[in-house]
Amino acid sequence: MCWQTVEQQFIPALAIASSDTCKIGSQNFEMLSFKKTMTSTNQDIIGMRKTLLKQLIFIVSLTGLCACSSVKNMEMYNFSDKESDDLCEVTIINETNIFLYPSSGGNMMVGINNMNAGKLKWKEYIKLYLPKGEHTLYLEHRDLFIFKSDHKITLTSPENYIFIKASPISNSLRMLNVIPQDFEKEYKERKNDSAGNMLKI
Repeated sequence: MCWQTVEQQFIPALAIASSDTCKIGSQNFEMLSFKKTMTSTNQDIIGMRKTLLKQLIFIVSLTGLCACSSVKNMEMYNFSDKESDDLCEVTIINETNIFLYPSSGGNMMVGINNMNAGKLKWKEYIKLYLPKGEHTLYLEHRDLFIFKSDHKITLTSPENYIFIKASPISNSLRMLNVIPQDFEKEYKERKNDSAGNMLKI
């Protein structure tokens, strides 16, 4: 019988354990390297998405700038039209959030059917009288650029309330057919003469 010393018995086992440990360490290192690569790749993708989003916003902004002619260049709307059974009363109200657009003071330029209806200050409204049917409403506000938009509206009711406001890269509106609660308290009317010039109230 051949007797082995303690060293002879344990050295091979230690060698095997050391080899396994090295393999595990190598695998962990590879996993860490893979995770770092994936993290870097994800960061690159996020960066590319942010860049593309900025470019898209810029392109949309330019589209808004060039999409339609300026309201100021339109012929002045004739405010001498009065209420009648043949016409719909259209109240256009500026509900722009002045805290989001302080540089413009919340002002909006308004046009209707290629005619200039003038400027509406924050929480101001004007009344127009238009025939039933489809019309085009032009909106414009100034921020870093001048943002213009046109909107198709259809009048079917005797009374129409159109709330307009500036949005980040354009303008938006919503329509109601009934007068909102506390309307007269919250908003004030902008007076006009027959030529469409604003009168102080």
